[in-house]
Amino acid sequence: MIQHTKRHLLVACAALAITGLVPAIAAAEDYPSKPITMYIGYNAGGQTDLVGRATAKVMSDQLGVPINVVNKPGAGGVVAAHELQKADPDGYTLLFHSNAVINAEPHMMKRVDFKPDDFEYAGMITAFQVGLATHKDAPYDSLEEFVAWAKENPGFAYGALSPASRMYMEQ
Repeated sequence: MIQHTKRHLLVACAALAITGLVPAIAAAEDYPSKPITMYIGYNAGGQTDLVGRATAKVMSDQLGVPINVVNKPGAGGVVAAHELQKADPDGYTLLFHSNAVINAEPHMMKRVDFKPDDFEYAGMITAFQVGLATHKDAPYDSLEEFVAWAKENPGFAYGALSPASRMYMEQ
């Protein structure tokens, strides 16, 4: 139940954060005059999708047009970024993404044919906290103890958030 409440709080915070962007977008005369498409580069139901859908709801309510959420998972969000790259630059196609998609992937993936400067940022919606989880019987109780243990055990295994996030620890 506590986890469910935290999720609702996160969605509510994201929805409130977007309200600061909507007036600036809506300031253009006659915009919007048709539905807006929002691409999300991950499967439905994940954290980015949930916050993106909450953001789309607030935007739709404030702008008075539908915001159609389209999930285009693949390559850590790059497939959706390519959809934005191909779209008309008319303000009716958006990408809801993590920073890695636009800022890191062009430098790390050979098939990415865009650069960060190819896109215009509308703003930041939220910042996700990244944590370190371990087995309850691990031989450390803090981040400092973990770092010391990792240095003493160079062959340890770990899991990353996702290959695209590049949330790897350096040895």
